[in-house]
This record gives sequence, structure tokens and C-alpha cells, in this order.
Amino acid sequence: MIIFPMPFIGRNTEYKGSITHVALATPLVGGAPVTTRTLEYRVSDGGLVYTRIIPGGDIVQYTQQGLPGELGAFNCTKAIVHGGKIYFVGWITDGASFQRAAVFVSPNGRDINRSKTPIDGVKGASFKRFVDGVSFGGQLVLLCSTGELAVTTNGDSWTSYADKGFAADAQSIAAGTGVLVGVGDGGAALSGASASAAWTARDLGFAGTDAQVVQGGNVLAAFGTGKIATAALNNPATWTLRTDPVGGVFDWVGYKSGRWFASGTGGKWLTSTDGTSYSSPVGKPMPGTERVRSGYWDGTRWLIFLSDGTLAISTNDTSWTRPGDTGLAGFSYYASAKLG
Repeated sequence: MIIFPMPFIGRNTEYKGSITHVALATPLVGGAPVTTRTLEYRVSDGGLVYTRIIPGGDIVQYTQQGLPGELGAFNCTKAIVHGGKIYFVGWITDGASFQRAAVFVSPNGRDINRSKTPIDGVKGASFKRFVDGVSFGGQLVLLCSTGELAVTTNGDSWTSYADKGFAADAQSIAAGTGVLVGVGDGGAALSGASASAAWTARDLGFAGTDAQVVQGGNVLAAFGTGKIATAALNNPATWTLRTDPVGGVFDWVGYKSGRWFASGTGGKWLTSTDGTSYSSPVGKPMPGTERVRSGYWDGTRWLIFLSDGTLAISTNDTSWTRPGDTGLAGFSYYASAKLG
């Protein structure tokens, strides 16, 4: 009797469909000592039903305590699409509190490899995290928690720039018209004409309250605990405080033309059509206190990935459905994106 070996379920070569959407759940479970789970990476042709695959490249090795000589585990917090590639940003933790900034790049959604930048830090000695990134002037600009910037056009080679002047942890970066803006702990805000230029400190009016997210749309909008401030896209020198009708921490903001969403703790969900006046609608993606882990407008609908591992969808910005057969299997997908 001839026994044929069973195929390895999930291997990337077994998924034959097109990949238009991806979702990655952070594999890090704990950091002292480092503990991880199997990489939960899912792909979809259309964004509604997802299949788990094991991607090619070295990301799987990093989720299983790292490559030889680089013990650690990758904690992914965001996916950014730039120049037709997906950038998975976050950090590698060595256990305890040591962290190194890290970014993994995929050209096709099937293979994911680490791309080292000049500011990643070193094993067992660094306290760095890539926290956010934005496309600006044909480049991808990544913001490190230390206020440093890493810049690339293709994900292969990087240029780095020293701390732009953050006194505490930086948290988020956005692009306006000819300007970059970064915000962080203590209500810090700085802006500059480019990654290489000197940045100037700005006053959000947060009076020391941490700023968690900044987003560019029809205006620049900064979000902190119970606070919102906006500025003209080309003038981050002057900010106007707006009303947060709910209060609490923000951890995700989404924008498309004519619609803003902002979400946070306790099922917080705000909406705005102009970025300056926000309300808390009855209709929202989450039925209870779930948090938004990631989400985006894919050109025809919003895809919102929630902390309970479910997916919420809206085509009209106001009513939401939560399909029950998405294949997401209950994980929190901090990184999600549409290719192209």
C-alpha cells in the first residue's frame, strides 16, 4: 500500500485565488518571556470571505521566536499600502521591555519579508516601535515611537532621520498639503515640510492630554483622550478644538471623501461629514463595547475589523452588517489592507 503524505494545510502555494485583501492578527501573546501563537494571516479575493495561508518569506520565523541570533517576536500593529506593496509595521520584542522597530514588506500578499531600516535598534538594548506611516511625495514615511523617521520609495532601501523633537513617545503621523504632522504623548504635535526638514512644535490645545491619532482628509484632525482638534490641510500652525461627544481614548480613525469615522474604548464610535463636527450615531459597526482593530474604505465599502474577530461592512456610511461566515476565526486583526 502506498501512503501519500497529507498536504500542509495553509501553505501559501495551496491558495490559488487572487489576493485583493489581507488581514494579519498579531502573533505576540506575551513579552516576558516572549510567547507567541501560530501566525494568523488571512487573504481574500473580494474582502468578504478569507482563507488562512502561511505566507512565504521570513515573517513566520519571526513569529516563532525570531531568526537565529535575533530572538524575538514580531508585534504587528498596522498595514500600510504604498507603491503597490503592503508594509506591516510594528516591533520585535525580545521579552521584558526591549523592543526593536520592524517592518515587513509584501509585494503580492503571498510573501512577507523583513526590510531592515537604519533605525530598527538592536536586540536586548532598544526601546523602539514603528507606530504609524503615511505616503507623502512619492515616499512612504514611517514614524518611530522615538520620533525618528524611516523613509523609502520601494521598501528595499531606507533613509533615516533623527528625532523630530518629541519629548515623549510619538504615536501617529499624517500628511497634509505639502506638510507632515506627527502627534504623541502629552499632546505633542510637530510639523515639517518633509521628512528631512526641521520640524516645528505646534499647540493642539490638548493641555497635556495624550494625542493618539492624527489623520489627513479634507482637514487635518488630531484625536486625544476626550479631545479633537482640526487645522487646515496646509496650515498645521493653527489648531481649533472641537467637541468629542463621548469622551475616552481614541485608537482608530478612518477617512474617505465626505466621511470621517473615529473609534475608541468602550464601543466609542463617532462620525462626521466635514471632520470638524462629530456625533455618536445609533448605527455603528460594533454591537457592544468591541474596539476597532483596523479598517479601511476599499472603494465600494468600509471593512472594519473588530476586537472580537468579526468583520463589519457598510456601503452607505450609516448602516452596518456583520456577516457570520468570513473565515476570520475570532482573532483581532490589527493589520488589514486592500492591495493596489
